[in-house]
Parts: sequence; structure tokens; C-alpha cells
Amino acid sequence: IEAEASKFAAERANMEETAHIRSLYDHLAVMLDNSSPDAEERLMFDDLRLHSAILEASGNELIAQIGHTMRQALLTARQSDRHDREAQKTTMASHWQIVEAISRHDPEQAYRAAQRHIDQVWQEMQEQCTWEAT
Repeated sequence: IEAEASKFAAERANMEETAHIRSLYDHLAVMLDNSSPDAEERLMFDDLRLHSAILEASGNELIAQIGHTMRQALLTARQSDRHDREAQKTTMASHWQIVEAISRHDPEQAYRAAQRHIDQVWQEMQEQCTWEAT
């Protein structure tokens, strides 16, 4: 869903939507250096806002609705890694690739970048679950 949404966003996002997606990414980058007590939780919700903006910019209501439902489930699952700043910093590079592809209106690159991002997050979640089980 996220990869398709990124592809559609690259095809359909207008200048305002693209600027909004970029500003959300920039805000995430700033939040990574924030050491306030609630920074981890705010960062997690800011990440959700970035993904939601991409879903909305896809212009596909069905994808956006399915994506929002899935993001809420992932939000619950990712509660355990919200304190892992290194994992969060690692995902910023893949976020940037998605944002750049959308900004360049390159749907194929947006799709590939989003797919790599989802694969990366999935792998991190599996490693976290394996680590917690031991």
C-alpha cells in the first residue's frame, strides 16, 4: 500500500502537497536531535504524519483509507522501538529517498524507495521481536 501510495503521490501531488511532505520530513530531521522527555513519542507521531501526507497525496481514497488503518496497527507495533534513535536515524535516509522521488515526480523511484523503506522497517521489527524473545 505504501509503495503504491508513494508512486501515485509522485504522479499526482501538487506543489502544495509536495511542500507539505518536505516540511514534515524536515521536521522529523529536527526532532531526531531533540532530547526533550517527550521527543520519542512526538517523533513517532511525526513519522505517522509524514506517511499520512503521502497517503493523502496519492489521490486514491481507497489506498489512503487502507493505509491509515495499517499505519495505526504499525503504530502500536512500533511502540517498542520508539526509543531506538539509531533505528530512527536509519529510516531517515529511506524517507528522504521517498520524499525526493515524490518531489521529482518520479513514480517508479518513489515506489522502489517506499518498498525498500517498508522492507527495512519490517526487518527491524522482526529483529526487535527476536531480540525481545531471547
